[in-house]
Amino acid sequence: MLAPRKTLWSTPDLVLAEAVSSWIGEFQANDVVCDIGCGDGRVLIQWASSSSSQQSLPITFVGLEIDECRAQEAHENVQQAYESGRIPRHVKVTVHCANAVQATHLYKDATVFFLYLIPRGLRLMYPILKQIVTQQHARDTKRQPLKVITYMTPLPNKIYVAKEECCVDHQPGAAWPLYLYHLYPDAKQESDDPCD
Repeated sequence: MLAPRKTLWSTPDLVLAEAVSSWIGEFQANDVVCDIGCGDGRVLIQWASSSSSQQSLPITFVGLEIDECRAQEAHENVQQAYESGRIPRHVKVTVHCANAVQATHLYKDATVFFLYLIPRGLRLMYPILKQIVTQQHARDTKRQPLKVITYMTPLPNKIYVAKEECCVDHQPGAAWPLYLYHLYPDAKQESDDPCD
């Protein structure tokens, strides 16, 4: 298990909006955004909807969910978002029912990752992310760093580039963290990346 399993642990919409508004400059039009453990697809839908009004935002989104029922729910929610016009047709959103640790071919071209995972999930995913960024930079040495956004839990022993505290309606007074990381093939570049 990589991600929290209960429906009540779904990422609040306010957190997603905060991530987009705070780090909108981080996204490029050719980015491929991947949500590992996408649940009901809310991250994919909200960010894909945001990209429809911003030419600089990504137009390709990929979600992976190991639970077949949740993956089906995400697929249906994405289809409804297309049908309602919330996501325009030129924005590509796909959902796969797959084990993210095994199905790395589904997201090997991703340039932005959203990870709302338990600590064990982050520990399992980190070597995979490093392998992806190393392979991407081997193909294109001028490539940007791999951008990773985690919610609630930081990447173990890694320096973040930015951190935001998000307030949520269902828990007044509480603020939950979002972390942004830049991953490079060379660990020294990560340690040299500024942290606010």
